[in-house]
Amino acid sequence: MDDPQVLDFLIAIRSLMTVGRFSVYKCHFREDVAQHSYLTALYAMILADLERREGTKIDGEKLLRMALLHDAEEATTGDIHHPFKHEDTAFAESIDNRAMQWFENLMRGLPNDIAHHYVELRKAANDMDTSEAAILKAADKLEALLWAYEEYLLGNEHVRRAKIVEDILSKLDRVKLRSVETLVAETRKAMENSEPRRERK
Repeated sequence: MDDPQVLDFLIAIRSLMTVGRFSVYKCHFREDVAQHSYLTALYAMILADLERREGTKIDGEKLLRMALLHDAEEATTGDIHHPFKHEDTAFAESIDNRAMQWFENLMRGLPNDIAHHYVELRKAANDMDTSEAAILKAADKLEALLWAYEEYLLGNEHVRRAKIVEDILSKLDRVKLRSVETLVAETRKAMENSEPRRERK
């Protein structure tokens, strides 16, 4: 690693630690994009292993690389509030296109062949005809779900009123993976059997 531009990239990507998620919500635990990316990759690995037990062929290395890169551009763009971004389809597509441009700019500090490979992996995350992209999308939403569910259990009325858990569960209902269907059912059952723990004043 004698190219100083690689060092510049490694330093730049660390900004993911300073980019907060769910920034418009009052919460007990603030999560950053670096934490989210790690947990998404971990959940993707677990979902992939569960799906392999059902006979699905998955390129595990490709999946993990996709997961680690899936929000990398947010080191320079920041995180955009999900309901705001997705309120209008055309607007969301425009943001996604711009995000890809910023991703490509971020990769320029790397050798050309590596940068090109990472850009192709980032684009592959949008190809929902592949098992890897489907699992990544599910893991991404699952990580957001579990953040919101923990806040729910801690009695966070702000998160409860926003119905974040219910909204993400409805989106996961559309993911046709056996492992995800099982987790969604488990989450709903757990919600029915437990009341949020109220903090003592």
